[in-house]
Amino acid sequence: MGQSPAFALLDEVRRRVSIFKPLRTASRSNVYVFDSPKGNDRLVIAGDLPFMWALIAEAEPSITGYFLERCSDSETDARSLQMKVYYRDNRSELWRFINDEEIVRQRKGAAVPAKDKPQPVSDSPFVNKGIVALRRKSKRIDNILLLCSMFNRARGSNVWYEARHLDETLYEKGESTLAELLRIDGIDPARMLAVIALRVLGGSVTTDLDSRLFGRTSVIRRDEGAISSPLTPVAAVLSGIGKQQAEALEEEDDPTAHAGSLLNRGRPRKGVPPAHRNYRQWVQVDEVALMRTHDDIIATRFINRRKAVQMYLDNRDFATIEKRSGIPPGMVLYWVKRCLLPDGAGGIVGFPALLDGFRAGYTRTKPQLGTPGSGTAGYAGEFGRLLSTHPGLAERIENLLFGEDAESVPETQMPYTAIHEIFKKELKAAGLTKDDYPFITDDAGFKSVYLFCKELELQNPLRSRIAREGSDAGNRGDGRGPSRRIKARRPLSIVQLDFHYTDAIGMVVLVDEDGVEHELPVARFYIGLLIDEDTGSILGFHYLLQLQPNTDSVLDVVDSALYPREFTADDPHLKFTPDGRFLMNSFIPELSRHGYSMLRMDRGWSNIAKDVTNNLMNVLGCALQFGPSGAWWVRPLIERAFKTLTRRGLQRMPSTLGSNTQDIRKDQPDEQAVRYRVMVSDLLAVMASEIHRFNTEGRAGAHEASPLDVMRAALVHPESPYMPQPLPADDKKPDWMLFAHVETIRISRDRRGARPCARVSAIDCLYRNSYLAESDWLVSKRLLVYINRRDIRQAVGVLEDSGTYVGELIAEGRFEDRRLTWTEAVAYKRDRKIRSRHSDLVSAATQLRVEKIEEAAQAAKSKPKRRKAAKRAALEVAKQQLDHKDDPPPAPPQGAWQEADDAPTAFGFRLRVISGKGRD
Repeated sequence: MGQSPAFALLDEVRRRVSIFKPLRTASRSNVYVFDSPKGNDRLVIAGDLPFMWALIAEAEPSITGYFLERCSDSETDARSLQMKVYYRDNRSELWRFINDEEIVRQRKGAAVPAKDKPQPVSDSPFVNKGIVALRRKSKRIDNILLLCSMFNRARGSNVWYEARHLDETLYEKGESTLAELLRIDGIDPARMLAVIALRVLGGSVTTDLDSRLFGRTSVIRRDEGAISSPLTPVAAVLSGIGKQQAEALEEEDDPTAHAGSLLNRGRPRKGVPPAHRNYRQWVQVDEVALMRTHDDIIATRFINRRKAVQMYLDNRDFATIEKRSGIPPGMVLYWVKRCLLPDGAGGIVGFPALLDGFRAGYTRTKPQLGTPGSGTAGYAGEFGRLLSTHPGLAERIENLLFGEDAESVPETQMPYTAIHEIFKKELKAAGLTKDDYPFITDDAGFKSVYLFCKELELQNPLRSRIAREGSDAGNRGDGRGPSRRIKARRPLSIVQLDFHYTDAIGMVVLVDEDGVEHELPVARFYIGLLIDEDTGSILGFHYLLQLQPNTDSVLDVVDSALYPREFTADDPHLKFTPDGRFLMNSFIPELSRHGYSMLRMDRGWSNIAKDVTNNLMNVLGCALQFGPSGAWWVRPLIERAFKTLTRRGLQRMPSTLGSNTQDIRKDQPDEQAVRYRVMVSDLLAVMASEIHRFNTEGRAGAHEASPLDVMRAALVHPESPYMPQPLPADDKKPDWMLFAHVETIRISRDRRGARPCARVSAIDCLYRNSYLAESDWLVSKRLLVYINRRDIRQAVGVLEDSGTYVGELIAEGRFEDRRLTWTEAVAYKRDRKIRSRHSDLVSAATQLRVEKIEEAAQAAKSKPKRRKAAKRAALEVAKQQLDHKDDPPPAPPQGAWQEADDAPTAFGFRLRVISGKGRD
């Protein structure tokens, strides 16, 4: 005791973070809390893009460190992040994150020219990092997230034994599977996984992280030879395609395919406007869908044409283009011109122009031939020419349609007639007269404006739904919204936690001292669930008989998933599940003390508490994701689980509250609960039974297999992507560390001459142990006191500066023999403080001081009257002295010792005069 481990897995992340401010500033994006193995720090990252690139940097051996910072230029959103990256060769880069997905999805390939922004002063070159580059790295990101959680779960543990066995095995065999390393006798699987994760992230051992999910059959190699893969992930999906198509896709997916041509670049192609030379911003064609809906000939023809256009824009010579694509030079220029055709909405057609059967829109070059009264005859292409001659007109119509116009008050579902009115006003302001198009037509161009708006709505379905049908319509699961960028790809990798308000009223029975029973309805309470995203199984369940969830409620839900519960014979959970098996860890004991890679939650006050975020990460080693504010639909799995459980169970109770205010099943729930004696224990029994059914019932989406069947199959088959993530068996860390509350105090003495102790002022409790009592040198040092939130008598101490473990602490005084939770102890102290502040008792000393002050005040009031009387008396004395100034002086007074003939008689003892009157 009192010494650090001899060989620790780096240091524990002791920095406890608060995420309140990041959540407030990034209300519409995901916020991640992540322990960085490379930086040994707890990071709070706002946005999917910075978090995913941070994971990429964790597994890059050439990167020594990175730091996230706010963008310094005023042109950038103040909430956006950038990353300063440092390499082993002493160079550095500044990664700036851009949403290039939006650029790819621009309407009809309309490339927006970049504005000339002044770049901020920096010694490091800027590198743009986007989402498109991460599409083929989804497996790598999932593997890195898993490795980071494996490493963080065993921080601070002594891994010398596991590291020695890993080195011996790899030096002897050169390579080994993960399952073989986990079967070594005497090792802790969690610590072995942590050592492997540290070596893989550091680059000292290698394994395949790109083409497959890291699992039990993954091969760990000592050398640096990478595992080769004949096809990239995109091409692997398209297995069975022709050889020529596979080679074309392989070359296209290779980021270094055009590296050789960069040295031979000549002048840029003058036939292509500068705004459209970046073909990556054009409208793309999904070749996967093309190959599935058309034959190989059509798909191959399109791929060759696209390859020729791309090589032309990359400034390749025509001989190379013809050799690689089979397209002659004349046809290359033809296809390039086809891609640059206007789309009628201010942009270009893009790559869809290369498809067979594509029809180019008509572009009018001749004067209009229409006459008044002829309808739309003779005006074909005139509207497109009007938009091209007035560049800002198309953008104004689009902004008006989607409620984004800055020149007017935003309006939801603006009528097309109102848009047409503004359209005519703009044209008149531009100088058009009644003899010009569109005023010469019968409807003044209304039909053209209407069709143009409909085309914009088809091209922008999500924006159209929000603008024309309301913001809530954009939240519906209609398949048009953005897909989740980080998805669960293995069981027990990503989990979701949430709470739900019960949909039925229960009652309790109170018995008074006379034995009379009182039946009282109970207010609605909350239930919490923890669900695995991959299998859809319910891992944890907890009910809380209180009005709002708190810190302990969240930790109780997670604790129910970590440790199987032991029920008593009269427990309500056993009423409809006699064996007490309804959570996954009760069916599969191997899932006890199992960690996760990431936990998704909403931004409830209980979820963002410091003890929740930091304790979950310290114990489980997982990253935390907090979704956008008020966006419950981003976690549809757990919301559907609540819906299923309540629809089958609580909403069928006589005291149900229904699903909404209009539900006909709602019929005086308070009276029904009392009439049919629907107890709270009955509601809990129904919930436990429905959770058992939820986990064991087959589903159509899993080919009629239940979540329990899927989970068992994943554990049995080694080739499955399931990865065991057990918690380390650390003797120095008690099992209640999930419920630990940390207080930072200074070691002191409670009185002069006493032994050192730890005083936690938040609850007015003194903690002592033998190590503190014998270490006077620890006085005034800072101590981290970990207190069990469930029982404050259980506490341990760690020195803040050195991390030295000082052992278990013993509570003194009134806390020694009584079990109190942290919440209760804090409430008691707060209540004592409130009572003392509102008490009517006044000490005697205070009363005495008040009385003396009142007397002095009274005396001060009467003092001026005495002064006036004294002045009059002094005046009288002065008059008498003036009247008798000529009288002889009076004889001096004689004392008793002068008048008395016998001094001893006068004073009772003999006197001797030594000074004053009477001296001879």
